[in-house]
Formats: sequence, structure tokens, C-alpha cells
Amino acid sequence: MMNKFQEQEVKDFLRRKNLSTVILNEVYDHFVIQISELVQENFSFQEAFLKTKVSWQHELEMVNADVYHSKKLRELKRRFCNPGSVTSFFHQYVFL
Repeated sequence: MMNKFQEQEVKDFLRRKNLSTVILNEVYDHFVIQISELVQENFSFQEAFLKTKVSWQHELEMVNADVYHSKKLRELKRRFCNPGSVTSFFHQYVFL
């Protein structure tokens, strides 16, 4: 179980990634679950947090929206923005 200071550390880390509120909340939930599982496996909070950050590194990095535009997006968001994808319609209403 994470204490309030640890929860705040995770929130602060994710806020620095400039995620939309919806994505931030969803990713935060995943971070908490992943960290909690690692702590149950006898990792310290800091070790578990570092492992979680590394495992999410690719999804949270900035990438070009597509080959035709220079606009930068988080990889996580770009996956949902892919034109023609099933989630593209969903993205318009949730992620912007």
C-alpha cells in the first residue's frame, strides 16, 4: 500500500508529462497497480516506481503526431489519435 507522499510523488511525475486529465488519471491508476504489485514482490517503493517509469518510458515519450506534421504528442496519445483507427472517434471526445 502506498502512502500519501508516495501517491503524490507519482502524481507529480505524471503531471510533469503534461498529459490530459483523462489520460493522467488512467495512467496514474496503472502506475499505482503496477507499483503495488512490485512492492508485494518485496521491491521498495523507489525500486518499484523506477521499474514502472522504465516500463512506461516509451508510451510517455514525445513523438511526432505523424510523418506529415511536426506536432509532438505523447506516444500514448498518438496511438489513440491514429487517423482511421477505431479509437480515433473516441479520441476526439475524450483526449482533447
